[in-house]
Amino acid sequence: MDIDKEKLHDLVGVLAAAKVHEEIARFQRIEAEEAIAALIPSRETGQATVSFDDGTSVTVKRGLNYKADFEKMEKKCLELGCYAPIKHKTTAELDSVNYELYRINDPENFHALSEFVSATPKKVAVSMRAKK
Repeated sequence: MDIDKEKLHDLVGVLAAAKVHEEIARFQRIEAEEAIAALIPSRETGQATVSFDDGTSVTVKRGLNYKADFEKMEKKCLELGCYAPIKHKTTAELDSVNYELYRINDPENFHALSEFVSATPKKVAVSMRAKK
């Protein structure tokens, strides 16, 4: 397969420029969001909306992220005789490596299991490195 290196090089340049513009836009967006949030007061959790005459509106939502030492919390709740506010989750996911091993080593079982699995293509990843 012949690769049009000139066209590819041009596209890599476009990609590099787009990444720079994207980073600048991200910085500007974050800066604007922080400035807007500073101008619109609201509680620690909740939201506030400001509407403009042209129909545009802006909403600021605030909230809290929590981290906890679950083990210590559960012990303390046992001492206090109270309910520990902890959700226990169990998740399951396909072990894709072992699933693919069925394809190679046990095609019959792979075929039987494949009726329960759907596969969609991942987003194509393109990486580049600028010359130093």
